[in-house]
Amino acid sequence: MQKPTTRHEIAIEAKEKPTIPEQYKNYEHVFKEPGIHEALPEHKPWDHEIILEEGKMPVHTPIYSMSADELKRLREYIDDNLAKGWIRESASQVASPTMWVPKKDGPDRLVVDYRKLNTLTKKDRYPLPLATELRDRLGGATIFTKMDLRNGYHLIRMKEGEEWKTAFKTRYGLYEYQVMPFGLTNAPATFMRLMNNVLSQYLDTCCICYLDDILVYSNNKVQHIKDVSNILESLSKADLLCKPSKCEFHVTETEFLGFTVSSQGLKMSKDKVKAVLEWKQPTTIKEGLLHP
Repeated sequence: MQKPTTRHEIAIEAKEKPTIPEQYKNYEHVFKEPGIHEALPEHKPWDHEIILEEGKMPVHTPIYSMSADELKRLREYIDDNLAKGWIRESASQVASPTMWVPKKDGPDRLVVDYRKLNTLTKKDRYPLPLATELRDRLGGATIFTKMDLRNGYHLIRMKEGEEWKTAFKTRYGLYEYQVMPFGLTNAPATFMRLMNNVLSQYLDTCCICYLDDILVYSNNKVQHIKDVSNILESLSKADLLCKPSKCEFHVTETEFLGFTVSSQGLKMSKDKVKAVLEWKQPTTIKEGLLHP
């Protein structure tokens, strides 16, 4: 029997040439990069809606200043997202400002500051999974596959008629989202509801899902191929796509939600352990309060 590939080998292969195992060639379309005119998803029952508190109305806020380089990237962002259909020109009477925020594993991300809108939005209390429950779910598993969905929140459309609430003001005009943007208070709940619906029959039996991160686990490779195929079939039916460069197939160890997952069980990831070990002892009262 062929041994499961190590996580290190998969990572190298994905970096050099993102690919998927031969067993899943029927699902190559799940891993494809959508064309520029295929990027806008269709309306579905899980379209995102922004329900405002009774009597509340979003406000118009001023533009945040940006450097010349940030403005250049802003123009590129607008052009790219207009081409994809993710945004469109807006005539909304309200708008939120934009800003660039650092991203740990890549270039800065443009986000809309929806904090004022969020304070006026009725909160969706749909629960997210507890990472601490991983140990209970993975008992006996020896082989794992990890998948990362492509485009995340942008896989979900804004409900028709709700787009104006997402409007954002820029140096180059007023725009609104046709897909669910980052920064909305109920976006995680909407996304989790979608994923629980799509993967409902496999959750906690061979699959764990936290937002756009999916972990498939099995006791042996034969069963694992069946489990992964079932997950890919479910994603395909929902028109959800994965990013192959962030996927790992048939591994004996992987990182998931800050933990190292293996047949030996669950342990905190090395990066988190290193951060704890490198904490400095506080030298002032203020530092002591910030780092208990």
